[in-house]
Amino acid sequence: MDNPSVVGGARIGFTITVSSPAPVQKLSIGLACSNAAVFGLPPTATIQAGQTSVHVTGTSAIVATNTTATITATLGSSIQTATVTATP
Repeated sequence: MDNPSVVGGARIGFTITVSSPAPVQKLSIGLACSNAAVFGLPPTATIQAGQTSVHVTGTSAIVATNTTATITATLGSSIQTATVTATP
């Protein structure tokens, strides 16, 4: 995560990195959020051929209280998670 805590209404961002460059057919990484009502993300992120990372941006909603969610990135059987919090 660029910043694991953001003021509600601000953009969120994070970088997904893999250990080897993506093959010619690219890598498609599934994204999910445990609180999609507060944090909007694209359903997938694509690492282009020959690259090892992709930067993903999303949105956060304005919240009345601190609201936490888990973002999950899935590539095959590999699953990574990160926690993000929106603050008032």
